[in-house]
Formats: sequence, C-alpha cells, structure tokens
Amino acid sequence: MTARTRFLSSSTVFVILRDGDRIFTLRRHSTGWMDGHFSLPAGGVEDSETLVQAAVREVREEIGVAVDPSQLRLVHVLHARTHGETWTGHFFETTRWQGTPTVREPQKHDQPSWVSVDDLPRPTVPYVHEALGAIRDGRTYSEYGWSDWNQGPGAPASRTGIVDHSWYVRTTDVPLRQAAGGIVVRRDGGRVLLALTIEEDDGGTVVALPKGGLEPGEDAVTAARREVFEETGLSELRLVLNEPLHVEARYGLGKGVWIKYPLFLFETIQTTGVPTDPRHRLAWFPLNALPPLFWPGEANMLARLDDRIMALLEV
Repeated sequence: MTARTRFLSSSTVFVILRDGDRIFTLRRHSTGWMDGHFSLPAGGVEDSETLVQAAVREVREEIGVAVDPSQLRLVHVLHARTHGETWTGHFFETTRWQGTPTVREPQKHDQPSWVSVDDLPRPTVPYVHEALGAIRDGRTYSEYGWSDWNQGPGAPASRTGIVDHSWYVRTTDVPLRQAAGGIVVRRDGGRVLLALTIEEDDGGTVVALPKGGLEPGEDAVTAARREVFEETGLSELRLVLNEPLHVEARYGLGKGVWIKYPLFLFETIQTTGVPTDPRHRLAWFPLNALPPLFWPGEANMLARLDDRIMALLEV
C-alpha cells in the first residue's frame, strides 16, 4: 500500500469593516505583490494563533482599530492557488469596532477608502474581488486560480517580479523591433472580460496580452490580428478604435532588443479559441480583476485605461 502524503496549506485572514453598504479598503504599494491594487486588511496566520486572533491582530496593526473577537463573523472561505502556492482565505466581517480606521503601515498601504460593495475601486486584488462578489451573492465558499490557471500539484509557478523599471528605460544601443498586439474584450452580462494568453514552460507560467513582431509587408493592425489569432485562437475581431489604444516600449527578454508595440482594442463575441501556436492557451478574466501579468507595463496600462475601455464600449 502506498503511503499517502498529507498536503499542508497556509491560511490567511481578511477583515471586512462594514458600514451599511460600504466597506473599508486599502491600496497596496511597495510590497512586491499586487502593488497598486486595492484590498482588505489582511495577513497570514502566525504560529500558535487562531484565525480570530489573527484577524483581530491584523486590523489593529494595519488600520489601528480594536475589534472584539465576539463581533467577528466568518462569512466566506476561499480556496486559492496563486503563483503555484495553495492557501485558504478566511473572510471575517464586523460592523462594530473601536477607533477610526486609517493607514498604520504606510510602507505597505496608502489610499484608505470607504467604498460601495457594488462599486469596488479599480483595480482590486482579483481573488478579493471574486470573494466579495461571492459574499454579496450569499455564497460561503469559492475557489480561485484552479480552473482559470489549469494548475494542479506540481504545476509551474506563475512568473512575475522578474521585470522591473529598468526594462522600460532604454539605456543601451540595441536594435529596434517593431511589433503589435491586441487588447481583446468581450461582454459577459454586466461584465467586460479580457483575453489573456497563458504560456507555460519549464521556467513557469507567463500571463500577458497577445502580441508579436511584424512580418514583412504587414501593417500594425494586420499584425495585431494575426498575433491574437496565433496566441488565443480568436479571429472574429471588431476594431473598436482606428488608432492604438496604447503604445508600449521596453526591452525584450535578455535585453538584446528594444521592442515598440502598439496595442489595438478589439471586441469579440467568441468565447473560446484554439491557438495555432501550441505554446499558448486562451484565458478570460474580468477587466477589473486581472491576475498578475508578467509585463508590469501592461498591467499598469490596463489599470489606468480600464475606464476608457468601458467608455469606448459604451458599457
């Protein structure tokens, strides 16, 4: 009989301070993880600490309020897989606390805000956004990062944090490569979903916008359409804007070439696609709840322009 290895999963607590239909949020910064995204007061459970004790400690440390443990109510459990790691998130809610919530750890957070649960700030940490939606719908359990990322035990970790600001500052005389890509969206009820391409290799998982170099005789729009089809399998594309929504410029991998690529906004009604490039697969994510992207310039651009995208779609 084969011995069974028991799997250990870390635990994280999230605390929802609720005032009517408003909740308290913070924006992450300078942490190296989801910086620029809004979230709840949260943190890992320490050794010899119960979940409730961790929740009480986190709100005291991060936002300076005192909560009676008896006033915390467990409203949701999230089973998540991010960056190849599996963990469980426990969401507690309270309507009673002492003190005024504010930023107590400015090295990690800024922009404290009371926001409507129906109008969360953009961008919100994706799994927090999904969990809050589940809580609003009355669901006590949800999963994140399992089906969308197609990960299981032994799956490669998502590669982020490799690229920093230096990749976007041209300091060396390297060849220029012209490329093009697509920002492909589709409507899903009241949501707008974004098409991302996922490429997996021995080094991990790369999540990014579809893009690639121009071929001889191609214009930028034609190249963008081709690259979208090759990397996502989407071919029914309506060009929303006759000019690039954004032009990105950075070093390529290895910093041996400087790449400049316009990104065109397309809308599609296709829900599935089979990429012609077998290294890639298509994944859809809510525009306001995207996963970490390999290229931070793309992530920052999407966070900055999501309102304009919604306006161009007349959503």
